[in-house]
Amino acid sequence: MVSRRLLVLFGATLVLICLAYTAYWFIVMDRFRSQVEAWAETKRPEGWDLTWAKMETEGFPFHMGLRLQEVKLRSPALSWATGNVTLGSDPFDLTRFRMNASGPHEVSWNDQAFRINMSRLLGNLDTKRDGRVEQLTFLVSDLAIDAGALSGKIAHLALTWDAEESLFSSSPARFSGTASGVELPDLPNLILGRNLSRLGVEGRVLGKLPSQLSLDAVKTWLMTGGTVELNASLAWEPLTLEGSGSIALDPQGQPLVMFSSRMQGVNSLLDRFVERGLLPESSAKAVKLLVTLASLRGDGIPVPITIQNGALFFGPTRVMGMPALAW
Repeated sequence: MVSRRLLVLFGATLVLICLAYTAYWFIVMDRFRSQVEAWAETKRPEGWDLTWAKMETEGFPFHMGLRLQEVKLRSPALSWATGNVTLGSDPFDLTRFRMNASGPHEVSWNDQAFRINMSRLLGNLDTKRDGRVEQLTFLVSDLAIDAGALSGKIAHLALTWDAEESLFSSSPARFSGTASGVELPDLPNLILGRNLSRLGVEGRVLGKLPSQLSLDAVKTWLMTGGTVELNASLAWEPLTLEGSGSIALDPQGQPLVMFSSRMQGVNSLLDRFVERGLLPESSAKAVKLLVTLASLRGDGIPVPITIQNGALFFGPTRVMGMPALAW
């Protein structure tokens, strides 16, 4: 008899626990949904209009998920649309959020429209208890950009953003990214090959970031002290490079890039400059001699790279002119 009572008590307790958890899940899920809707509303005064045709809940009992259909984001300079976006979180840890937006995307930036397709686009957002952004990561596979003459592909892409305060604070934010299997557009004056096998960057963003991704906002940010400090490495046939530097704007609003690097494959690169008529053969031979002397250590040659006054320089040598930014 006692065993039967214990069994009934255990069963009743289990039922109460299940009912309590079910109530908890739906309450928290409703709050999660309300927070997404409220966040979209708070961004409208800043110029961001995020809409969707339908929002559905999913994932009960061990996962909290929202599926947004026919999602559209508009701002003065940017518009983006995709079919489905899923947002998710752990019912017992509402500081971590996941996003899946794999599939085709329609994007327009400053009246330039293009189509992006990704077999995988996953995002993770870690926040602090007070809602401030701590880390944002994206993982992308099989990215294909259809933009006419500027179409290209990236096999794998990983991006990470570590913000000390928030995405739009004045504190330095750290970032990193890696890309592999990059196929660049078939541009007529492309000196290096179309295939970039590896690219890695990490660095800091200094200055308060603009709240809108418009050219004017980015220019204002850069002109008021916004700077990107970075370390980079790449393998881009026939060149391999490792180095560090900074990116900013000069007083005329044009790129000011200072980069210290060590390069391998410089002789092959110089041959391509000569073939394109960008460098006299006599100058290329002189530079090759210096390259030979400088590369006796066998780990590449030190080459300062700068972009200033509308031109690209390798050390003191002007390599080619750079098109002016039309803000």
